[in-house]
Amino acid sequence: MLLELPDITTFIDAPGRRAVFVRMRAQIEIRCPEGADRLQNLMPRAVDLVQIHLREMRREEFHNERVMKHLRQERLARINIMIDPVRTDRLLFREIIVQ
Repeated sequence: MLLELPDITTFIDAPGRRAVFVRMRAQIEIRCPEGADRLQNLMPRAVDLVQIHLREMRREEFHNERVMKHLRQERLARINIMIDPVRTDRLLFREIIVQ
């Protein structure tokens, strides 16, 4: 079962340049309906977790495959802690725009 995260738009720090914004669309794959209900109830916290991490990134990091893989793994681990005992295996980035 795929659960859509709300679109996330945030600004990131770009020293010496104009502000840079990031827009992200993502889905989380949940194994059971109970997990989807639990995550839906905790959705504001899940969005906050992702936004905080995005704000800490630099523009150049969005072009680094290793960094993006780390972003996915970190967010997934924190979401799993949040919805424990339910587990999710996948966080799917549908779109990431850095402008």
